[in-house]
Amino acid sequence: MDTPVEDKKPVRRPPFFPKPKKLKAFYIYLEYLIGNAASAMTWPVTSLYLHNYLHQSFFVTGIVLMFGSIVSMVASWAAGLMFDHWRPYHSFLISLFLALFGSLMMFFFHDWPVYAIWLMLLNFGIGMFQTLINSYGSHIAAASPKKFFSNMAIILNIGTVIGTFFGTWIFDKLNIQGMMFLGIIFYLLMLVIAIIFFRIKIRPIAEIPKNKRELHLHYSHLLLAIGALTMMTYLTYQFWETVMSPHMVSLGMTIEQYGYLWTINGIVIIVFQNWVTKVT
Repeated sequence: MDTPVEDKKPVRRPPFFPKPKKLKAFYIYLEYLIGNAASAMTWPVTSLYLHNYLHQSFFVTGIVLMFGSIVSMVASWAAGLMFDHWRPYHSFLISLFLALFGSLMMFFFHDWPVYAIWLMLLNFGIGMFQTLINSYGSHIAAASPKKFFSNMAIILNIGTVIGTFFGTWIFDKLNIQGMMFLGIIFYLLMLVIAIIFFRIKIRPIAEIPKNKRELHLHYSHLLLAIGALTMMTYLTYQFWETVMSPHMVSLGMTIEQYGYLWTINGIVIIVFQNWVTKVT
């Protein structure tokens, strides 16, 4: 008589990267530092590359930069919806894949007008990343949000110093391909960090009962005034990213020297921001 064959339960193998129980602030800071360094590389040289290398007028250059900003705003809005109502972790990976793919395409195809198209894709990924990384920060910084986001502001400027220094130096030596290759390395590193450390469980707002949601959507006059002041400040600051670099180069400054100017500017911001924070 044949003996019955026992049903064997499938053996579940542990994932290659075990799911972390908690996301530490250190990894958000690290991801934000690398992300800002990667995005800051393109700030000083975009208008310079469009005008001096691709021979586009300042008007066309301004249109490209304007659409890049619009794309970033749309991406930020979409990323906020995805974080609240879909899957934060997968949304975060999508943002990094888009930025990585845009950098890859700009590495291989950087003539006019395809350069502008891939720049839009890169800006979309960066716009998503900025919102999502701050959303992750809001999730873990409930106890001390002031300290956490003060550190984030400092890290943003440190990333700007690193990105502008190395980005302009490499662009001066190896042109656009060298700069984008460094960007590809940065985004690959960010993907690895995200896959290993950002797979925490965050319940979308749609799954939380309305009576248990802690949402405060009252926009005070002070908050609106801060937003208006920030917008006006950035309107003046855009000279750095638009006409300043071609103008400086036309005065005899090398691209590498212009990058040092960005670096000095970032260091001044870091020092005075830290001082002002302590004073206030």
